[in-house]
Amino acid sequence: MELILKNILKVVDATIKVDGITVIAGSNNMGKSTAGKALLTAISAFADMDQFIEKQRILNLRKELVKLGDALDLFCKKNTNIVRKKTGKINSTIDLYIPRILEEESGEAVQKDIDLFIRDICGLYGLNIDYINSESFDAAMLAYSNIMESFELDDDEIGYRHVTDEFRKTFGDSVVNFNASAGSIIVEENGAAAGLTFTRDKKDYCSEIIREYPMKYNALSVGEPDVLNLFGSLAASRAVKFSKKKLLRGLLQMDRYKSLWEAYEEDGPDKSIIDEINLERKFSQALEKVQQVLNGYVVYDSNGLNFVENGLEGKIPVENMSTGLKSMVLLEQVIKLGLLTDNTVWGLDEPEIHLHPEWQIRYAEIIVLLQKYVGLKVVIATHSPYFLKAILYFSRKYEVIQNANFYTTVNTNGGVCFEDVTNKVDSVFKQLTVPLFEIMEDTEFNDL
Repeated sequence: MELILKNILKVVDATIKVDGITVIAGSNNMGKSTAGKALLTAISAFADMDQFIEKQRILNLRKELVKLGDALDLFCKKNTNIVRKKTGKINSTIDLYIPRILEEESGEAVQKDIDLFIRDICGLYGLNIDYINSESFDAAMLAYSNIMESFELDDDEIGYRHVTDEFRKTFGDSVVNFNASAGSIIVEENGAAAGLTFTRDKKDYCSEIIREYPMKYNALSVGEPDVLNLFGSLAASRAVKFSKKKLLRGLLQMDRYKSLWEAYEEDGPDKSIIDEINLERKFSQALEKVQQVLNGYVVYDSNGLNFVENGLEGKIPVENMSTGLKSMVLLEQVIKLGLLTDNTVWGLDEPEIHLHPEWQIRYAEIIVLLQKYVGLKVVIATHSPYFLKAILYFSRKYEVIQNANFYTTVNTNGGVCFEDVTNKVDSVFKQLTVPLFEIMEDTEFNDL
């Protein structure tokens, strides 16, 4: 997979390979996070676009039929002795007509369906009348007009709005570089492209969509470690039923990347013993490394989420766990909940930020092991020399270096460009350590 960005926020030009582990290293405020966020948001928007469009059409049609059903209910009750609305039967009739109307290819066919809908609703009240239809009943005329107006709306227009909304959740109103009139995001694979073009305005909007292949990937982003606080004793005391499903909902930033959650929700959170055994085998090495760091285990009970350290009595409530410990617990939960597959594109934005250098190195090793044995794709933004060097070292050690790509960002006119440094990672490592060596070379430092 290859990600191509043109004039997206600070990123003027970037071409990035996402084959296994992709690391973008550099200093602050240089557009490192933009690439990962743009990729995940694009994948999420593409992956559920057809489903989203269909849901919107169903939602709109249901709204019109509900309004027509309400009007018919009032009409029928005025002309019968029935005083209670037949809500259940009306809803069942609506469910019956939605797929029928959506499949119609002409306005005449839709009008006929509305006439039949009127007949069936009136029949629920024992009325057998022919004098009201889509041409004589005001509510039916309005429903027909609104339905036909929605049918005239092209799928692309709905798609543009969907993409625009998804990117505004991630980037706000500004997606395009301030010095450009338009920007683009292209995800290429096997010679085919899935691309988005954004036009600059007061609120930037998607103006073109290219879909040459179906998006098979799931976008995964894990929240900040403190998201675990949602599952502490306070939540439990408020009678919030604690479950792994709720934990998963907290782990995923659902407003941005919901496709994986929806797939998981459809499948259900419960796994068979065979699933659990296969999961443990696949992730055994990664989980072993996590356990070496944690030196303990997580307990779910009526008091919420707690951590028990090996050899010690008592439980540590999640609120009292260090942020670094929460980072490792969060990583463990992502693995154990089965969120990582060979179709996962996982975005990690400065995962080292709460970790001691030793734990940064262990975290990097776990990421490499996950890529090796699961085959997922990981996009990492970092400014830690420890983390950068560790990814390089373990990629070589575990023989996945062919799937590792390294980039840095460089200033250019009006923004930044991405430079491929896969064959010269040490140059970026040295750049990240310059501030420390400048201090160490100061004679005053040596006197401390």
